[in-house]
Amino acid sequence: MRWSDVNACGMVGDAALASCVDEARAAFCLRLADLSAAPSGRRWSDYALLTTRQHIDFLHPLRWRSEPVEVSLQVLRVRPAVTELLAEVTDAVRTYASARVTSVFWDVRRSRPYLLTPAQHRLLAEHALPGAPAPPRRTC
Repeated sequence: MRWSDVNACGMVGDAALASCVDEARAAFCLRLADLSAAPSGRRWSDYALLTTRQHIDFLHPLRWRSEPVEVSLQVLRVRPAVTELLAEVTDAVRTYASARVTSVFWDVRRSRPYLLTPAQHRLLAEHALPGAPAPPRRTC
């Protein structure tokens, strides 16, 4: 947490916690994009992960401190071009915020959803919440 994330009462603002969730999602997406080469000689900048819905429950107030908080991500559901993630902002004692984020994998050049590669499906499966349905297999 940055000092600028704190309000006059010494609490980390809700917008700052939402930014933490978004930064973790972005880092996860970069890892997902780097797993395999872009199809047909295209660049990964031709693709985006669009957040279509984000619902955050702010569970406990978070006071500024020098110790970091952790943002964990788990996959709740995967469709051929859509994923739903569970993100939690926690420390060793409690969960401060819990978010459900639905995102669409988007082909920027074609302006349509992008179907996930088998390597991307495997990465999503590694981060699936226990008991979550397995990502569907893509067949040609």
